[in-house]
Amino acid sequence: MNKYEGMFIFPNSLNDEAVGKAVERIQGEIAKTGGVVRNTEILGRRQFSRRLHKNDSGCYVRLKFELEPSAYSGLHARLKLIEEVFRTQIVRASKVVTIAPPPTEPAVEGPSHG
Repeated sequence: MNKYEGMFIFPNSLNDEAVGKAVERIQGEIAKTGGVVRNTEILGRRQFSRRLHKNDSGCYVRLKFELEPSAYSGLHARLKLIEEVFRTQIVRASKVVTIAPPPTEPAVEGPSHG
């Protein structure tokens, strides 16, 4: 299974309850295609940098989930049918790489004066 992150934007006209129901519907679609939702973050309402289709703000939600690559296109098509979603972006999550700090060199002591 691949790991994915999906950013979903809902119109600001939807109240919190309606956004919650739409998120549950998205989670259900992921489950129907054999995926597993690992994390859901409601990022809140934010202003757009420019007006889009008569909307100037929206409610942002990020979902992290796992899904078989072969099921991705089917999920993407199903998500397009959810009317409450204003915009969707799904990307494959990359592996987190931890970079170790460079080793510290011992302090070099100068000649003692004394």
